[in-house]
Amino acid sequence: MCAARAVVIPSTCYEMFPVVAAEAFAAGTPVVASAHGGLKSIVEDGHTGRLFTPGDAAALASTLDALHADSSAVAMGVAARRRYETAYSPSANYQQLNAIYDSVIGAGAVRSA
Repeated sequence: MCAARAVVIPSTCYEMFPVVAAEAFAAGTPVVASAHGGLKSIVEDGHTGRLFTPGDAAALASTLDALHADSSAVAMGVAARRRYETAYSPSANYQQLNAIYDSVIGAGAVRSA
């Protein structure tokens, strides 16, 4: 993945959170993905990768051609890695989980008072 220009996820299913997208981001590799389901919220078009119309082979080919010619693909990889560090890394997930626990504990304390 680290040596790839992009990771392509041409899913026609409404996937919730395909782990391969987070793995690509961890590797600093932008993702080219179908613009639906969870992929649409994971990949920020033009920033951490590119989105294309699901099931449209011509749109996928055009998106890949554009990415290949685009000098910003490296910057997308850097942005993807940054997104991994802030949203999907173990430490980011630990912080998110602690925030959930804190909100539940805080809500419980308010209710019992």
